[in-house]
Amino acid sequence: MSRLRGSSRTSWCTRKGPAAGKPFVLERWQLEFVEDFGRTIEGERVFKRGLLGVARGNGKSPIAAGLAIRELVTRDDSPDVILAAASRDQARIVFAYASGFIEAGPLSEVLEVGRHEIRCPRNGGVLRTVSADGFVAHGLNPSAVIIDEAHSWNTTKQHELFAALDTAIHKRPGAFWLIITTAGHDKESLLGRLHRQMLETLELERRPGLVIGRDEFNGVLMHWFGADEECDVDDEHLWRAVNPARFVRIEDLRRQRRSPSMGRSTFARLHLNAWVAPDRERWLQTERWQELAEPGLEIAPDALICIGMDGSRTYDCTAIAWASPADDGRVDVDCRVFAVREDVPHHELHRGKIDFDRVEEFVLELFGRYAVREVAFDPRYLERSAELIDVRISESSIIRVEPFSKHMREALGSLERGVIDGTVRATTSTSSASRDSTRSSRGTSSGQASTAGITARSVACTSSTGRGRSTPSSPSLSPTGVCRQRRRRPCMSRAA
Repeated sequence: MSRLRGSSRTSWCTRKGPAAGKPFVLERWQLEFVEDFGRTIEGERVFKRGLLGVARGNGKSPIAAGLAIRELVTRDDSPDVILAAASRDQARIVFAYASGFIEAGPLSEVLEVGRHEIRCPRNGGVLRTVSADGFVAHGLNPSAVIIDEAHSWNTTKQHELFAALDTAIHKRPGAFWLIITTAGHDKESLLGRLHRQMLETLELERRPGLVIGRDEFNGVLMHWFGADEECDVDDEHLWRAVNPARFVRIEDLRRQRRSPSMGRSTFARLHLNAWVAPDRERWLQTERWQELAEPGLEIAPDALICIGMDGSRTYDCTAIAWASPADDGRVDVDCRVFAVREDVPHHELHRGKIDFDRVEEFVLELFGRYAVREVAFDPRYLERSAELIDVRISESSIIRVEPFSKHMREALGSLERGVIDGTVRATTSTSSASRDSTRSSRGTSSGQASTAGITARSVACTSSTGRGRSTPSSPSLSPTGVCRQRRRRPCMSRAA
């Protein structure tokens, strides 16, 4: 443990988040967990299975990356360190932290960082990512498995991956798996059952905002920072207790709680790490969104539009939305949703992963159909697409919008105000995403978030450059006169 603690003080530098550019130093709560989980008796590891639960934004990914690197460089048995997640995209998050730690310090001289793995030539070790969407359950012999965000492990393939990892750790002395996650919605999910079983079988130690469970005989440890399901979500003393990281500020949580798009259960799960039932208080009520639909309405060719783009590779949707100012002062919106799952609303279904060539082709079709003024995009997955767009539109009109940035929050607020006061008008295609999402709890998240989120980007796009008209109660778009053409078009399809 001292090696990890000492090296974090002298050679590891954080490249993401609120501590970007600063040395990575374990906070007291992190150090207590690391020392507890790594405890040995006569050279043998006490705990082989661990669960660390903590709310979003408390540094789960950095500690996961640090533990993975430690196992890679300190073992001498050709270690096989696995970063496991429900999808490739999620697995890459912790991998990015690990590669950042290495590239920013002296470990870059002894470790080789590749695109999907990190190698340690000194001991023949490898650190690699594994996900359920690309997993083949053969030949696993891990020395350490770090499982990220287990609340999203809900499919049969994900359960099979967990079973394979769980049964493989007995093959190597000192091997372990560790889940680092936020709470989920479903207590009957894989994570829900594990959490419940640990509460029922482990010897518990309770502190304000923290439950520690230990079973040294069977080698199981749990540290769970979280609130009760029926907690008072406005209790700021509770906020502090369940968010142990010093860099989590109460004023930031206060702003999140007061956000017009933040429901009670969403705040309780993400920021208080509470197990809550699926949120009944949708961000935008389905009925209200459908009221904005005008059957047969379509944005006319050559109309002035702003485009919003949100991307994902393998699990969530990729969506393109565009917004156009109407001559009556309202804003018409439309969208195109690309999905890899049949159980979420979509216009186009791709197999295995999103075909970004097709996404880029569609965006260029929009340039041929409309007068595109500005484009806002999520830089995580759409950098290449933005480069293609750059040849069609001036660089000053392309806006990078980080998902959790101030600009995104302002865009969401602008869209919500437009929905409430009726300024936004949805095409039949866009409103069908919300309608279909009521049929499936999983569709609610992907369908509504993809369409509404990037619709917000497109609606609020021009406000980022300060060239559009902005009023307190309506989205910002220039009131340029735009003719509208009404004609029928196919509704969004949804596979049974």
